[in-house]
Amino acid sequence: MNRTDFTHTGGLPLTQDVLDFLQQSYQNPFEGLARFIGGNDLVVLAGCVQTGTTMSDGWIVYQGENTAV
Repeated sequence: MNRTDFTHTGGLPLTQDVLDFLQQSYQNPFEGLARFIGGNDLVVLAGCVQTGTTMSDGWIVYQGENTAV
């Protein structure tokens, strides 16, 4: 399981490796969830409600890549 301990004395040393780890920690589960519920083309994970010509903020997976919109 991916875990990060944020309780280091003096704070968490922020490096590129830590940032990459944090990004992968949420990215991989979202992509797995999208494959589970609907394939790889377009899956709306949250939000993205259309009202007229306006779309609300949300999370999608499009062709295997997840993004906030």
